[in-house]
Amino acid sequence: KPQKIPIVLSFRYSQIIDEESLEELSLYVEKLRNEGIEIIFTGLHRKLMEDMEAIEYFHTMQQS
Repeated sequence: KPQKIPIVLSFRYSQIIDEESLEELSLYVEKLRNEGIEIIFTGLHRKLMEDMEAIEYFHTMQQS
């Protein structure tokens, strides 16, 4: 069985992301996590984190 390698998503140079893109990202992340792939977020700026918390999936993910 092949080893599942974690995916690192770096937002170091991303100050903002529009709501539609965050919704799409949440669907992508959810699909990968359902397949057992760990997702690691790095470089999240405060504003971006606040924007992500407004998306239900990321808010729920942060709570768990």
